[in-house]
Amino acid sequence: MAEASVSAKGQITIPKSIRRLMGLKAKDKVVFVPDGERIILQPVKGDLLGLYGSVKHEGPPLDFKKVRRGAAAGMAKKTLR
Repeated sequence: MAEASVSAKGQITIPKSIRRLMGLKAKDKVVFVPDGERIILQPVKGDLLGLYGSVKHEGPPLDFKKVRRGAAAGMAKKTLR
């Protein structure tokens, strides 16, 4: 467990031990995921698949590869118009 303070601008510094544990480097991005009375800090990987699980979804699990194919097909169709 590590502790950090919130600055007047609402910023926090992630303690070095946590950054090391999570493999975070300068300019990496993270998401804050509400989970009841807790907030989960997750690193953002370089693509949509890296966000998997960061947003609660009701219903069957989403197939992100299928979502990406659909988005690409929609963009291609829009470009052809």
